Amino acid sequence: MLLLLENLNIYVGKFVLDEVLDLTPIEATYILSGGQKRELNRLQGELLLSNAVKPVILVDNAEEINQSVLSQLQKQQDDIKAMTDEKIQQERIKQAEMMNKFTEIFG
Repeated sequence: MLLLLENLNIYVGKFVLDEVLDLTPIEATYILSGGQKRELNRLQGELLLSNAVKPVILVDNAEEINQSVLSQLQKQQDDIKAMTDEKIQQERIKQAEMMNKFTEIFG
């Protein structure tokens, strides 16, 4: 019963033990499965957003894009490009190794 209460609090929201005891097993299972399905849909939506090839910005008018927005977009595109660029990956590995050595010496 406590496991059911814990799962309901995780997936559905705030429940107290008295409310769980008032539910039939079928009702509790139905409510819990609905909460789990909602969480799964949320995670799948985040996965779809995270699989975007390039970040984009949607605006009504091109004149509304200022330099800071363009630089932010360019930085995001460079970060995505760095995931597949071997040269950039090697540079980042070297930087991480240098940082580790620095922290070992001065840490």
